[in-house]
Amino acid sequence: MSKAVELYRQLVDELAERSANYPPAEWTQNGEVFGTVEQKTKRQAVLSKLTAEEREVLAEYLTETYTDGVYDTITNLEWYFSVKGVKMTVDGEEMSIKNMGDDFIGRRDGDEWY
Repeated sequence: MSKAVELYRQLVDELAERSANYPPAEWTQNGEVFGTVEQKTKRQAVLSKLTAEEREVLAEYLTETYTDGVYDTITNLEWYFSVKGVKMTVDGEEMSIKNMGDDFIGRRDGDEWY
């Protein structure tokens, strides 16, 4: 396997793993907050009113939203690569990201590399 393909797969796997384990979602589920002092105060006021089940629903929503943002970014990059002629190389070898969005979703869903 070429170094470009190896790094491509590593990048997709890291994005899939990070989107599946989005820390703020876990914090939300546990009633924890992050941000500035003012943001924390506001967020804690909201989270403290939610039941554990409601926090879990909110955490799932945050993870899905984050995953959608990663996917949207990937497809935007794909567009730049295919339409604008943007290139990425690894040791002089061009790295294709033609199907990165599909690969991301597949790996996120637990599919094996082909």
